[in-house]
Amino acid sequence: MSVLHENLLFQHVEQPTRQRGSDMLHTLDLIITSDKFLTDVEYLSPLGMSDHSVLKFSLQMFVDRVSAADKLDGIKVITVTFVSS
Repeated sequence: MSVLHENLLFQHVEQPTRQRGSDMLHTLDLIITSDKFLTDVEYLSPLGMSDHSVLKFSLQMFVDRVSAADKLDGIKVITVTFVSS
């Protein structure tokens, strides 16, 4: 965690995200951002046969600019630039 803080990064997952049967709980799934624009992390039941929690969260951001001028292999690419709130 100190490496994240030294690089001004934030890790938002605070609870274990993996459990299989009676095995020990582990935090294997992380959400790392460069700003605190992420809120309301929810830990939901795994989907299907997975033993990892589904992480649901909110992002609080403003769209600064949208550009649709680029094309990649004939497909229009939309670039969205965000700024944190």
